[in-house]
Amino acid sequence: MEIELPDGIEEIDTSEPSRGEVRKTIGHLKNGKAPGIDNIQAELLKADVDYAITKVKEIIDIVRRDEKTPRKWRKGLIVKLPKKGNLKECKNLRGITLLPVVSKVMGRTVIDRRRTGVESKLRKEQADFRPGRGTTEQIFIIEKYHRTVNRVAVITVR
Repeated sequence: MEIELPDGIEEIDTSEPSRGEVRKTIGHLKNGKAPGIDNIQAELLKADVDYAITKVKEIIDIVRRDEKTPRKWRKGLIVKLPKKGNLKECKNLRGITLLPVVSKVMGRTVIDRRRTGVESKLRKEQADFRPGRGTTEQIFIIEKYHRTVNRVAVITVR
């Protein structure tokens, strides 16, 4: 069954991620982070990127084809990190969840595709959470625009 999209809404690419997308995502993984339940570190994938791309892409393609998430991807390893103060009090501990690195690669490729699709549809005034655009810079741009418009209006009124 095919769903018709309302005007102005475009479909986001849901095809298999390319080797280039997987390479880019692996390259953006942070080094020195603790591994998740799969015990795979980012450095391991980066050590032989071409081999890692082939294997990670195989896994992602299977997940997409079967439409089933691996059991290990549904589990996170929760670790308590100490904050300042008495460590016997729970409020002085912070929990983080370590996720499997390969699931992060798949998730990041999906997020990047969505971001690209949405980015083209946003108004040019939209600033938050966009690459290369911050709220502060946008305020200055709008302020400059309003000063220019007001100056032109004053000149035309005379």
